[in-house]
Amino acid sequence: MEQLKQILQLRCDGIGIREIARRTGISRNSVRKYLGLLPTTTRDEDSAEISNRDLADRAYNNDQLEHDTVRLEQLSQHFAACQSELSKTGVTRQLLWQEYLGLQPDGYSYSRYCYHLKQYLQNS
Repeated sequence: MEQLKQILQLRCDGIGIREIARRTGISRNSVRKYLGLLPTTTRDEDSAEISNRDLADRAYNNDQLEHDTVRLEQLSQHFAACQSELSKTGVTRQLLWQEYLGLQPDGYSYSRYCYHLKQYLQNS
């Protein structure tokens, strides 16, 4: 967190990306990425008011983690509903996956689906 705050402070001071990278020991591409994700403020008090939580959410894209958690929860609900179906004759993982994709068009790929199904069956 301190490095992210230092990057913001140096940028507010008008320091270039190469110099920020040299001073912080972070690669130029990483500095450029963080500067693109983080809010650019020109006043010192604004950068001091940014909470660590807000800084982490923006820099490390925690919204994606929340989205993945929701997708995994939906997948677990699907597994609970079709756990008994898998033991029936003619029901395959491929068929269950296609059914899952019908419900969740942006769902997991077949290989990830099978991986999570295996984990679910081992834990239940």
